[in-house]
Amino acid sequence: MKKKHVLIGIDIGIRNNTGVAIYHPEEKKFKDVISCDMFEAMQICIKQNESKKKCVVVVVENADMDSNIFGADTDLLSYISRSGTKNKKGLTKKIRQVLAWASNVGKNKGAAIAFIHHLQQHNITYAEIAPSKRRRAGKVLKIGKREVKEKISQLPMPTKTTAADFKFWTGYCGKTNEHSRDAGTLVFKKTYFYYATIARTQKK
Repeated sequence: MKKKHVLIGIDIGIRNNTGVAIYHPEEKKFKDVISCDMFEAMQICIKQNESKKKCVVVVVENADMDSNIFGADTDLLSYISRSGTKNKKGLTKKIRQVLAWASNVGKNKGAAIAFIHHLQQHNITYAEIAPSKRRRAGKVLKIGKREVKEKISQLPMPTKTTAADFKFWTGYCGKTNEHSRDAGTLVFKKTYFYYATIARTQKK
């Protein structure tokens, strides 16, 4: 009997904000796109992997693959180049924002490491994707005198998609939030063998 291929996108988050997307690549359809706590997300992965009728690859966005301050240093330098350092109040506010950003990155790193450790303990095949390999949706490009919004379909594993854009692109009509959509775009239009190959080649 031919086994059903399943990809599970995981967008790690703290508290109840871990996105989970169960995707059937041959059918190019989602079974579920939800947000839950990290432990519930793990149980979903375990249950899917236990089925003898399925071949599963879990695809995890792993913040630990990027620097400790991913994006934070660029944001601060960009602010300084625009506004300088004379506005002490504004600079202090920006530094606090950047520190909070870096703190959240650290929390996500720890959560991703723990999640991957549990996948290993349960012998679940997984592939890791660095946040820096993805592109944020909604960027406006200037082409001559025209401003054109980038097409989501042309972005690599887009993040921060709107509910309307996600529905239009994927055809999924269920309720979603930012985290579940980020999990969904990790796996949408990807093949089982694409991620199975990445899983084999990544060092564990």
